[in-house]
Amino acid sequence: MAARIVGGTPTAGRSLWGCGVSGSVDGPRLNVDSTDTTKLLAQFYHSGGTNINLGTTAAAAFSSATPHHIALAVDGPRRLAHMWIDGERDLNVYNKSLGAAGTVTWPANLRWGGAAANNCQASGWSDMHMLSVAGVLPSNVDDIVALLATSRYYRLTDEDI
Repeated sequence: MAARIVGGTPTAGRSLWGCGVSGSVDGPRLNVDSTDTTKLLAQFYHSGGTNINLGTTAAAAFSSATPHHIALAVDGPRRLAHMWIDGERDLNVYNKSLGAAGTVTWPANLRWGGAAANNCQASGWSDMHMLSVAGVLPSNVDDIVALLATSRYYRLTDEDI
């Protein structure tokens, strides 16, 4: 998932992207951090009620005035999660193990703007990409994310991956 986002007044704990409102639903969630509303908290839920906190971004990722490019990658075969802010790896949320997740079934209800109407952060999205690749992430994933972060509305092709 990659997108450029600028939001209204950030509300701590509100979801920007994801699925589910509890630990009983599979899939990832990005939400406004509860202690620093300029940053995102990445979480990964899986059936059975386990909530894996991947961490709060080191970089500011959310602003009511400045758009930031956010990219989240889940590498299933390697069982890792990775995040980039404005084309740069966010080392607080990078190479995070998803090993505790066991088997995960991705739901059909992943959505922009939050997990549920009462838990959504009002935000302006643009330049959105949802990608799926077979197997592990491509070796040039850093280059792909940097390209998306700096080239607004770029349309990826097979040659990019």
